[in-house]
Amino acid sequence: MNKKPLVILVHGVGDHDDKNFKAQCVNTLDWASTQYAKVPKFSDACDVRSVAYDDIFDKVLANAREVSASGDAFKPSVSSVVQTLALYQDSIKDDNFFTENALDAVVYKSFLAGAVEAAAASRFYKIYNESILPSGKRRPVHIICHSLGTAVMTNVLHRLYSAKDLSRDRNKYLSLPYNQIRSITMLANVAPLFPRSGKPESTQVRPGSICETMINARHLFDLIPLLKPFNPDNDWSPVEMALYTNVEFTDIVDLVKLDTSIISAKEPKLNVHAVEHYLAQPNVHQQLFRVLYNQKYYPTDTECQAYVTKWKANSIVGAAKKLQSQFTQLNPDSDPQAQIDDLVKQYEALAEFFKSGS
Repeated sequence: MNKKPLVILVHGVGDHDDKNFKAQCVNTLDWASTQYAKVPKFSDACDVRSVAYDDIFDKVLANAREVSASGDAFKPSVSSVVQTLALYQDSIKDDNFFTENALDAVVYKSFLAGAVEAAAASRFYKIYNESILPSGKRRPVHIICHSLGTAVMTNVLHRLYSAKDLSRDRNKYLSLPYNQIRSITMLANVAPLFPRSGKPESTQVRPGSICETMINARHLFDLIPLLKPFNPDNDWSPVEMALYTNVEFTDIVDLVKLDTSIISAKEPKLNVHAVEHYLAQPNVHQQLFRVLYNQKYYPTDTECQAYVTKWKANSIVGAAKKLQSQFTQLNPDSDPQAQIDDLVKQYEALAEFFKSGS
């Protein structure tokens, strides 16, 4: 009988499946655990599962590629699907920074949100039910979401806990307090850009409600959550805020230089949106270890400071200022479609920065 904490991973934009996103998270957290004497190896101490929904985007993109490769022109009058893809016809001919990162967000916002959320909800619900033991007790459940996955799961969780079985006058899927989640960690939270269940800060996805505690992490130069940062200050009570940890940081660290156990590559990896960059950040994984494990396994203050020193020592001097210059034209007050257009325009400049290693 598996009594380990159940950790459910939910990927973001880009090319992901059950195996590669899980490997990225596990490799980083396994490595991070070696920096602290009492912290157990993440993959040994936890039952790690993942919710993938990228196959839905793959099908749409594959169909669009066929049209583009044949030389046929998209006919914008056919449907909203074609109209959106027609705007980016030149970008989808080959795998590139845009198709690997931005297109999922464009397609999700335009017309596939319902299908993506339905798939994610079904897959999450199936995995979640594995936390229920034969005795009726539950294993602790933790959710770690990245990028678009934060929006998908905000909408999914709010609905799973809100749907009612009217014939029985009870919740249809998940109910509180029995199904309360131990912790939710949001990395590069973009839920405010896709508020399909209302303002994210006003949903049930908050500490003291659906979850006991919440961690929200944002790199201040990460383009994805930049337009509308998640900010519950005016929506949550003091009690809820006391159960909430917000991590904001600006360090840009070459993960290859930090340790090849995280990413094995010959060129520097400076992508501040990468899930590895988030999980390797000191305050993120140190806080995560505190919610995953009992106090006797916590990192010590001395160990935490030693890792901060190591992290800072591997930051790229001058990179933050260079990356910051890429954000000058973004307009947080523009309409949603204009925001997506702004994102698309900035991706190429960011791609060059990430590829240059400078």
